[in-house]
Amino acid sequence: MDKPLRITEPGTAEAWHLVTPSAGTKTVIDVFNLQDNCIEVAADYVIIRGLELRNAGQHAVVIRRGVHNVVVEDCHMTLWGRIGGARVWGTFHGSDSAIYAERGSGGLVLQRNLIDYPRGGSNDWESGHPDGPQGISLIDSTGGNIIRYNEIRSTDDHGYNDGIGGGSNFSFQGSPNRDSDIYGNIITNCWDDAIESEGANMNVRIWGNYLDQTFAFIATAGTSKGPIYIYRNVFGT
Repeated sequence: MDKPLRITEPGTAEAWHLVTPSAGTKTVIDVFNLQDNCIEVAADYVIIRGLELRNAGQHAVVIRRGVHNVVVEDCHMTLWGRIGGARVWGTFHGSDSAIYAERGSGGLVLQRNLIDYPRGGSNDWESGHPDGPQGISLIDSTGGNIIRYNEIRSTDDHGYNDGIGGGSNFSFQGSPNRDSDIYGNIITNCWDDAIESEGANMNVRIWGNYLDQTFAFIATAGTSKGPIYIYRNVFGT
């Protein structure tokens, strides 16, 4: 399949809209860098399960502004984002993400996904603040998010800015925002933060993650509302 999938039909709390391959088959959405996204979610109560998403021009999955109650699970996102890198390479954009949730979305469950090898890469701190691709980005979420059991990995020359992050930092919103859980993830190859949980962190819990090859393991600068609980994570050398 070489065309992006745009999901506009919502489900309900009792009957979610499921997008998944037929039993015994595999679905690959490869847009060959001709489209910004492989999947655009513009509806509530949607489950995306078991797809392989390749060569999105910007974000593999984009969850549109204000959309709630979306599950993305058991998917493989690879080779997404604008080719190039960050400012040091003459590219003035960042945060192309495997999963990108626009402002005001929430109630997301992002689980058991393999996220690897963005086409671009972040610079390191020697040339300024890292700027480049991210695994998962949430922008001023309403909260209530669960991010668990994902593997986010790459190589040093195609490393991430943050593995899991977003914005706005130093705000009363932020990422992932209140009543959220981040646990059981494996995250490597980040030039800034493996997990960035900044802004409002009221009742946010981060535990049981394995974090390696990163500058900062868990960043909580500018927590404007708490408490945030961070425990039983393993930091590599």
